[in-house]
Amino acid sequence: MFELVHGVMKEVLGDSAYVPEMSALGGEDFSFYSEKIPSAFFWLGVQSPVKPFYPIHNGGFSPDENAIPVGIEIAVRSALAFLAE
Repeated sequence: MFELVHGVMKEVLGDSAYVPEMSALGGEDFSFYSEKIPSAFFWLGVQSPVKPFYPIHNGGFSPDENAIPVGIEIAVRSALAFLAE
């Protein structure tokens, strides 16, 4: 599944957009789903190039909304590619 989603990410964003092995301290239950069904998990960067950075649980957090259609495109194209296999 990783290869499929990674391929879609490269098509949408280009080779340089993928950052492998990003460390994160967040808690996520997603891994329990992926034990049962083919799955892939990705983080989508939403930092605005012109606004100051605030972490996600800070009141100043203001993601770049231009990232939303990109995330949707990756998710939908990945699902369609999986269904086409």
